[in-house]
Amino acid sequence: MEGFDHVSPRDFFLLTNFVCRCMSYFNKNIINQLNRYIMNRKKQKSELLIFASKYSLSSEDLTELAAEVAEELENKSIKPKIKVGWYAFECGKFSENPKAYPNCQGVVAYLNSDPNAPTGQRGLILTPDEELYPYADGYYCAGSVDENDGKFNTIKMLLYNRNCYTVFCSAVWCSAHPRKGVRDGEAFFPAKNQLKKVIANRRIINPALKRINGDIIDGLYISSTESNEFSVWGMDTKRDQPECLFDKMEFLCLRSVIAF
Repeated sequence: MEGFDHVSPRDFFLLTNFVCRCMSYFNKNIINQLNRYIMNRKKQKSELLIFASKYSLSSEDLTELAAEVAEELENKSIKPKIKVGWYAFECGKFSENPKAYPNCQGVVAYLNSDPNAPTGQRGLILTPDEELYPYADGYYCAGSVDENDGKFNTIKMLLYNRNCYTVFCSAVWCSAHPRKGVRDGEAFFPAKNQLKKVIANRRIINPALKRINGDIIDGLYISSTESNEFSVWGMDTKRDQPECLFDKMEFLCLRSVIAF
């Protein structure tokens, strides 16, 4: 039940309405928390005292209500704004300090400008490693033509591999390469526009990658978006307009990303 000291008057009003709707009672511990809050919010003192005096909580309801109130406070608490160049960790937290938590997954490489974007579309984490691989070991089409969803493309390529010898080695590496903190299948081969967004932020990302001994973004990179049987979309970081087509069998740089 900690956290009342930092809740705004508006948020506390919403919380008290929420509590009123729970057909239960406040006990002494909750009232103490309310009184502490009231001392810091003198303008609401009389109203909250009237509210708090009406309720007491039975021990049977306390656990359930406490969990609901804690969740409400957590949802409304002020959290630090994640920035490109920060570090992501296996526990789901982010920090500008690469050693803030165990198992750093990589660097935040892109953030959605929509603050209400759902989980999985909020941004991209770039894993620290890169590798030289061809897109495929022959001229094949897996149907991985999506320009915005690398996860979809990666799955299409891996499904193609199941039906024959491994041909899309690039997808295998991006989804399963060993890295502490990254679970098998969590990372994927970025699509054309996802790769473009990552590369656009390389001047912020590269210094952060150096701090964790990662490979900086510099060179020719392929995406998971194929153009046709023979070519795949990629990026040349040396060009002002980085988009270009590469031969599917050419050895070029691969990067993997994680969506959050």
